[in-house]
Amino acid sequence: METYIPPDKQPVGDKFSFLVPLKKQPPGGWELRFVSNLVEDKWTATFQDKNTNDVRCSTNIPLQYPKGEPVGIKESWDYFYYLDIDPTTGEHLGIKDGFYYKSDGDKPQDKWRSSATMPHEAIRDIRTVTGNVVKRVQDLTVKEISLILNESRPDGAWHPSSWEYEVKIRFKDWFNSKFSKPRPRYENGEIVKWECWCYEKSIDIFMEKYSKDLSSSSDSAMPSLLYKGKKVIVYLNPYYELITVEKK
Repeated sequence: METYIPPDKQPVGDKFSFLVPLKKQPPGGWELRFVSNLVEDKWTATFQDKNTNDVRCSTNIPLQYPKGEPVGIKESWDYFYYLDIDPTTGEHLGIKDGFYYKSDGDKPQDKWRSSATMPHEAIRDIRTVTGNVVKRVQDLTVKEISLILNESRPDGAWHPSSWEYEVKIRFKDWFNSKFSKPRPRYENGEIVKWECWCYEKSIDIFMEKYSKDLSSSSDSAMPSLLYKGKKVIVYLNPYYELITVEKK
């Protein structure tokens, strides 16, 4: 079962949407053709070189959240435990244990623990994937962005188009704050490269934001951009999965 960790300030209603980057981005210049479950009955996104109609120049990327699959929603939690003693005999009956949940309004036994560390056995909120749309982030509609940001147009909005423009700007800022910071990729416990996803189609803003940690490799045959001394891959206007989950 896949899991999802909502942002701290995101209310989790009966239905909501969230974004995750495709497990692998297609080669540059390749475009999405369709999403299907034709390959071994598994849901995949099929990409093809836009400069050819040759079906051999295509690749299938598996979806991480296929429709109909369960998704466990993680939340802030703590362990609950005490030594159970028979009140009549004084016999130790063993350790009773379970979990506290911050959203219930309880106080933790020790401290509230990050939702990222929640063990699978503590997950109590399980949703069903009812929608999965694969798109470039700049192609998301205002309606889709509103579901992600949990926003709706205020009744008093002086002009719909102005509100839509503001929502797109907020989404761009939200997306870059969440996904543009390089994330480490490990092999044998060591960082071998970094990856990040930027809303823009140009790398200029990324270069400016992280300039102090960027450099270029000395390999003239295959030059690459380095972040903190390791190769960094920057995906511009990348493809994402827009997942909608509901309580069933």
